Amino acid sequence: FAPYACGSGIPEIKTILSGFIIRGYLGKWTLLIKTVTLVLAVSSGLSLGKEGPLVHVACCCGNILCHLFTKYRKNEAKRREVLSAAAAAGVSVAFGAPIGGVLFSLEEVSYYFPLKTLWSSFFAALVAAFTLRSINPFGNSRLVLFYVEFHSPWHLLELVPFVLLGIFGGLWGAFFIRSNIAWCRRRKTTKLGRYPVLEVLGVTVLTALPPGSPSMLKLRSLLDLSPFTVTDQTPMEIVVDIFRKLGLRQCLVTHNGKLLGIITKKDVLKHIAQMANQDPDSILFN
Repeated sequence: FAPYACGSGIPEIKTILSGFIIRGYLGKWTLLIKTVTLVLAVSSGLSLGKEGPLVHVACCCGNILCHLFTKYRKNEAKRREVLSAAAAAGVSVAFGAPIGGVLFSLEEVSYYFPLKTLWSSFFAALVAAFTLRSINPFGNSRLVLFYVEFHSPWHLLELVPFVLLGIFGGLWGAFFIRSNIAWCRRRKTTKLGRYPVLEVLGVTVLTALPPGSPSMLKLRSLLDLSPFTVTDQTPMEIVVDIFRKLGLRQCLVTHNGKLLGIITKKDVLKHIAQMANQDPDSILFN
């Protein structure tokens, strides 16, 4: 359905922005297949990044929107300006970094980047980041899933290990790039490249069952398996809020360490119905 949906798509986007035309590479089928397969690939737990494909997806959206306006549909130069802005928006969503998206579009993918395109790309990246934060898919009001907050100032001596880390990262990155190029060349000359499905299955098996992998972590001794408890002095409004936020089905009530009873989800529904004068069966928890 969409042979162009394979890979990250960034090299091809750079080719398109340099002046070449690749029919169907930013079409509707590519967008649909790329979106579905990207969700499945990332959800599978494989060592696959979503950042590059998100740039391709964003450029597909920008190219499709260009067909709605005659100004951009019949002018390849104007369309490439939109694609540059779309690439910036894709990186902004992937990393939660609007300025980084603009710099990526400026330094990596675009060959012609006037001041007008710079402002358009920055605006697109900013709107993309704002939309992502408004939707709040991670539930933490952040642009990324994992984040760190530092409350103590850093010392000048700490620059030394960071410099060493940067040197090591650069050397390892160069080694990885050369290894990747060598593997791609070898893959083209072997039968492995003729059977992409078997290749994906092999990578999946190697990723899921690596040789010499450590055993399952025994966390039972570190976890508290007892049910959630509240005291008899806890207001019912707080109990309702706890049930909603934690998705509880039941909660124990204690007094001075002694069990008094249990509050179930049905009890909470009845309490909400009494407060709102509604039928308990018509109330659903999110």
